[in-house]
Amino acid sequence: METGEYYFLELNPRLQVEHPVTEWIAELNLPASQVAVGMGIPLYNIPGHVFAFGESRSLAIANMVLGLKEIQIRGEIRTNVDYTVDLLKTAEYQENKIHTGWLDSRIAMHVRAERPPWYLSVVGGALYEASSRSSRVVSDYVGYLSKGQIPPKASDLIARLDLDDPSSVRKAEPFHGTFPIHGPPTAISGKVHQKFSASMNSAHMILAGYEHNINQVVQDLLNCLDNPELPFLQWQELMSVWANRLPKDLRNELDGKYKDYKLNADFGNRKDFPAKLLRGVIEANLAYCSEKDRVANERLVEPLMSLVKSYEGGRESHVRVVVRSLFEEYLSVEELFSDDIQSDVIERLRLQHAKDLEKVVYIVFSHQGVKSKNDLLLRLMELLVYPNPAAYRDQLIRFSALNHTTYSGLAFKASQLLEQTKLSELRTSIARSLSELEMFTEEGERVSTPRRKMAINERMEDLVCAPLAVEDALVALFDHSDPTLLRRVVEIYIRRLYQHYLVRDSVRMQWHRSGLIALWEFSEEYIEQRNGQSVTLLKQQVEDPIGRRWGVMVVIKSLQLLPTAVEAALRETSHYGAGVVNVSNGNPIIYNHSNMLHIVLVGNNNQMGTLQGSGDEDQAQERINKLSKILKDTTITSHLNGAGVRVVSCIIQRDEGRPPMRHSFQWSFDKLYYEEEPMLRHVEPPLSKFLELDKVKLEGYSDMKYTPSRDRQWHIYTLNSEDPKSNDQRMFLRTVVRQPSLTNGFLFGSIDNEVGRAQASSSFTSNSILRSLMTALEEIELHAHNEAARMTGEVGQDEETACTLLKQMFMNIYDYVGVRMHRLSVSQWEVKLWLDCDGQASGAWRVVITNITGHTCTVDAFETALKKSWKSSVSHLAEANQQNEQYAEVIELIFTDSTGSWGTPLVPVERSPCMNDIGIVAWKMKLSTPEFPGGREIIVVANDVTFKAGSFGPREDIFFHAATNLACERKIPLIYLSATAGARIGVAEEIKSCFHVGWSDDQSPERGFHYIYLTEEDYSRLSSSVMAHELKLDNGETRWVVDTIVKEDGLGCEHLNGSGAIASAFSKAYRETFTLTFVTGRAVGIGAYLARLGMRCIQRLDQSIILTGFSALNKLLGREVYSSHMQLGGPKVMATNGVVHLTVPDDLEGVSAILKWLSYVPAYVGGPLPILKPLDPPDRPVTYFPENSCDARAAICGIQDTQGKWLGGMFDRESFVETLEGWAKTVITGRAKLGGIPVGVIAVETETMMQVIPADPGQLDSAERVIPQAGHVLFPDSASKTAQALLDFNHEGLPLFILANWRGFSGGQRDLFEGILQAGSTIVENLRTYKQPAFVYIPKAGELRGGAWVIGDSKINPEHIEMYGERTAKGNVLEAEGLVEIKFRPKEVEKSMLRLDPELTSLDARLKEMKKANASFQETEAIKRSMNNRRKKLMTIYTQVAKRFVELHDTSSMMIAKGLISKVVDWEESRSFFYRRLRRRVAEDSLAKEVKEAAGEQMAHRAALECIKQWYLASNGSEGDGDKWNDDEAFFDWKDDAKNYENHLEELKAERVSRLFSHLAESPDMKALPNGLSLLLGKMNPSKREQVLDGLRQLLG
Repeated sequence: METGEYYFLELNPRLQVEHPVTEWIAELNLPASQVAVGMGIPLYNIPGHVFAFGESRSLAIANMVLGLKEIQIRGEIRTNVDYTVDLLKTAEYQENKIHTGWLDSRIAMHVRAERPPWYLSVVGGALYEASSRSSRVVSDYVGYLSKGQIPPKASDLIARLDLDDPSSVRKAEPFHGTFPIHGPPTAISGKVHQKFSASMNSAHMILAGYEHNINQVVQDLLNCLDNPELPFLQWQELMSVWANRLPKDLRNELDGKYKDYKLNADFGNRKDFPAKLLRGVIEANLAYCSEKDRVANERLVEPLMSLVKSYEGGRESHVRVVVRSLFEEYLSVEELFSDDIQSDVIERLRLQHAKDLEKVVYIVFSHQGVKSKNDLLLRLMELLVYPNPAAYRDQLIRFSALNHTTYSGLAFKASQLLEQTKLSELRTSIARSLSELEMFTEEGERVSTPRRKMAINERMEDLVCAPLAVEDALVALFDHSDPTLLRRVVEIYIRRLYQHYLVRDSVRMQWHRSGLIALWEFSEEYIEQRNGQSVTLLKQQVEDPIGRRWGVMVVIKSLQLLPTAVEAALRETSHYGAGVVNVSNGNPIIYNHSNMLHIVLVGNNNQMGTLQGSGDEDQAQERINKLSKILKDTTITSHLNGAGVRVVSCIIQRDEGRPPMRHSFQWSFDKLYYEEEPMLRHVEPPLSKFLELDKVKLEGYSDMKYTPSRDRQWHIYTLNSEDPKSNDQRMFLRTVVRQPSLTNGFLFGSIDNEVGRAQASSSFTSNSILRSLMTALEEIELHAHNEAARMTGEVGQDEETACTLLKQMFMNIYDYVGVRMHRLSVSQWEVKLWLDCDGQASGAWRVVITNITGHTCTVDAFETALKKSWKSSVSHLAEANQQNEQYAEVIELIFTDSTGSWGTPLVPVERSPCMNDIGIVAWKMKLSTPEFPGGREIIVVANDVTFKAGSFGPREDIFFHAATNLACERKIPLIYLSATAGARIGVAEEIKSCFHVGWSDDQSPERGFHYIYLTEEDYSRLSSSVMAHELKLDNGETRWVVDTIVKEDGLGCEHLNGSGAIASAFSKAYRETFTLTFVTGRAVGIGAYLARLGMRCIQRLDQSIILTGFSALNKLLGREVYSSHMQLGGPKVMATNGVVHLTVPDDLEGVSAILKWLSYVPAYVGGPLPILKPLDPPDRPVTYFPENSCDARAAICGIQDTQGKWLGGMFDRESFVETLEGWAKTVITGRAKLGGIPVGVIAVETETMMQVIPADPGQLDSAERVIPQAGHVLFPDSASKTAQALLDFNHEGLPLFILANWRGFSGGQRDLFEGILQAGSTIVENLRTYKQPAFVYIPKAGELRGGAWVIGDSKINPEHIEMYGERTAKGNVLEAEGLVEIKFRPKEVEKSMLRLDPELTSLDARLKEMKKANASFQETEAIKRSMNNRRKKLMTIYTQVAKRFVELHDTSSMMIAKGLISKVVDWEESRSFFYRRLRRRVAEDSLAKEVKEAAGEQMAHRAALECIKQWYLASNGSEGDGDKWNDDEAFFDWKDDAKNYENHLEELKAERVSRLFSHLAESPDMKALPNGLSLLLGKMNPSKREQVLDGLRQLLG
């Protein structure tokens, strides 16, 4: 105390005794902490040590052993861990018989820890090796991802390394011994909560992609979830962990409430977990906490809250929480892979998790185990979701939306469960609707009985005609306890089944001790087909009924009651008898022997209850066998057959939510008993007639399989081809569509010709059919086959009007479902409709919609897209075209002869589809478009994928060449629809089947062979197909050794010769006419080249453009590198490298894109532009104003601001179509319209873009490169894109707009190496040769500098290019900052300071005076320091002054003064100005073309314009008047009247002819002139020739 010094005194005995307790409570090791503090270690870095406790000594020891074994010590460090574990396991220690000398005695006895058993080393080594390999696989996978590559499959062999001397390396040897026999595992506890945790862990492992025994996992999980002890043990486990961390008051209250509850007398009876009680305690405690403590406490009690919340609704609630969590874990992975190709998904995940690529590995690994995952979830759905699927509705919807064959079973089960929820809801709704009590309470006691009865009857009628599928819901009510409700339900069911046959008011019911019996009468009908039906609408007539049947239904709860019920029912029908029983209108009605019996088995305890397997069809045969046995009973059979019952329908009710089962048994006259008809399974016999099931039986197909749809409304029949070599499978879908009765004349009463009236009433029919079709397409997607569909509905009208209306209605339906039908390869669908009316149209009609091949129909696609284009066009055009019934006139083109050799022309032909005998088809189409209502012609040529995969053989090459030449001759667009396997590959099959091999040793083929030969007999038959030489053997045998197989064309390199010809022709066509390729299917080899040679290319998103298939490349590389064609040439490759201009999702969108593109292009080369009156006024101002930099897309087509207001750009709204968007993103190219005039647009991206160069999996060291490309700069790719766009626009005859905003070219080493100089030069060349009006405009906030000015200067092509600038535009060699560095360096800036700053001027003057006065060094240095300080102070502001001075050289005013631009055009007025200028230039150019044609091509464009100017001014008497020439409207009026200049054109034509004859006259060959005249006259028709001769006679006198 006196010195003030402190000393540390260790109270070791006290610490030794109490520090474990301290650590237990405070989690702090006091001795270790003291030592660490003394060593200077910060408190937050002080570790603890192993410490264990338990409820008993043995448990505490076990926990300590477990803790010690979990210690990981890495490195060559010896520890006493194993020795300590051995101490803890000794009997003395466990029995607490140790003393102070115990440890010394063990040491003296040299007691050591035992080495682990040998087999643990084997297992440990195996585990280590497995772990190491797994880590290497993950590391390698991450390595691929980090390089931007899609990793190869895990089993791929990358390389094989061989050792020079394998003997010098000792290899690990596999273990071939056996392990000792061990007992059952001891690590698994028998307590239910621990079993539950283990089961959930196993389920998570399955969902992570690992293998497990799924049945065992699910069974264990079910047992645990069903155990009432589970929540209590879970709570106790949580409390044992968290209790000491909870606030004391909360812990005590939770313990108290929990103990009180368990002591309650009711606990032993219910054993319900007190979740709500415990949650209330926790929430009340949190409510009283301070705000600061609440956050911490909420974190502490979160595990407890999660548990009690999951049990709030009882054990069922906890089951839902568990199942939902597993479902969510599955969906979080598999939804990623549902719609996309796996490589695309991995690429997206790679970008998303770029900072943690191991996540991608685990996601992909999980997906690879999808089969086991599906099995697990199917079991969970069947066992846990099925009882209450409504609780999982949201997740079931997501499951049903999984769109890949991998998930078809799971999606189907989810859809079934969703339908189950609908069925339960529908059952409840029907019961409530038909309840008399419900009707009574709607309006109180004032509702009279007749009114209630009328309301019930109306609701019953509504259900009879309801379009919903209510049959299953009605059957579900057949065991209802309310007898009145039951009678109503049964009557509705019968009336629905026999709606078209039932005799009015004939349904009667009575109760019998065996159950309910219902009887009714129905009519016999037959349908006779009328003659003269059209090809597309097959019309049938229903005659009047000629007889009656009776039907009976028995509703029983046990099959044991069936004989009694049948006997009672037949007694009730006995009064029908046979023969004449009634008279109607004076005519006898005869009852025949084709009556119906319906047996309904209801109740959960019926004998079929045990046969309800997990699948609807699982136990079908056993049910059928039981029913068949009963129906074969002699007594029942004799009674039924004697009563004329020919069909017995059995309906088996199942528990709520599951649809009933239906089986139909027909009387077999051969077997003399009732036999089940599989085709009528789940189909009620009265409705089977509408399904026309006899048409399902196809010749050459068998093995029919029936599958019900999810809602049991569609009946799916699948047939397989009987040809063992064929995998062909056909699917037929059948359904019946109902609609409510309507009171309009279209369904009832007289029929007139008012189509509008009929259309209004048919809309519901159309919607009903459409809804049903959409359901069918969903079923097809689940079953993934080809199919046809048939339905029944109701409409009506006189024949002509009905035909018109039905065709229009079904075309409207087709607009909605056509694309999906094409995608699903639907070959035919048809609808049979009933017209109930008084006119000629009364009866049955059939509408058949056919796609013969099941693939996309080219003609249909164009017609559909044309309709779409008209609907989207401006309103006045769409209204004017409403009556247009023919949007396209299509004529197929074929060879003039059957051989089709080179040079054979094509001629039009009318023939049915699929008559072509080659793999390519062509049409000449005349399309009625908004731009050309009268029609424009195009040539469409397409590969036929149904003929040898659309491959190119010699005849296909010749045909394509002829079609290309035809388009070039007519100067009309050529559209190529590409879907080809490339050049055809083939072998001579007849030789392949009979050739022999000349072996080196006939007894040992493995030693090789010498030649391939034909026998003498085969050679005599096939000599024309081979080149061979004769070989005679010593044994007298003659062999013809094959040297070459020649056969006919189509098997060898002649394909490649033809490919070169069509490649040349298509390349030539690009320069001579408009070419466009739509890759609608895979384009391989020559197909890929054609896609590029035509330059303009549209690609479907799910198709590829490749030179070689990925499997062939993998074989070449010797490993599985590529996983799909899309990886090689999908849109992600081709749309980013400049090959593909546009991508589309399907064929219809592709054809729409073609038509949209054509809307910018003249009808023929050199024709007038397709100009439409726009909805966007040409004179409106530009309302989009750039702030810092110009957003090019907003400047072009406008943009919406943050308030949703439209800010218009320069061009017509929604007219801009960007092309090549994915390639060279620093330049924007596309087509737009300005005032309805189509133009090509090139603009500049101002933001920095990322160029992604993908890694090539074929090169192991290849890595993805991401290169930033600054805005305002031309790079090699963007310069090439600009040059390509200029070339395309010029060939298309489009005026050009360049919104020039470039700072220059990128001129680094890599850029120069990649061709920036070549690409920039190509831009100049393409601008120099541009033949259309071109406008270069530096936009608001834009600049044009350096080399970029060169590619926009009007002097490149002064005849066609005009250059303009916005008032704020800038232009110079360099930017101001760069120019300052060169021309205004710091020395020059200092000179300006010295000249302009008074203080510096004064200091400089003083310095000079002091130097003259020989002042001291200190004085002059002081002045210099003052000047330097002043310069530093002023340098920043004077640098800005210098920059401003330089910028004064960059202004638009300077550009005008120097004649660099034609005019300053303010941004707001740019649209109206350029529209007027464009319209004038287009008009001038069109007239200039006529002038040049009249004068000859030697006349320059500028000279033609001068002629026009002279003629115009002369005709107005205002020669030299520039203002008059600039009057646009006056010029348009003058141009539109051809009389103003036709004489001038005639003079030019005469001058051209004169020059021609002068040239001939000056020729040394005196015969040239008369010979030329003779040839000319010979080509003229007689009348014209006579006129020319008369003129010559007059000239010659």
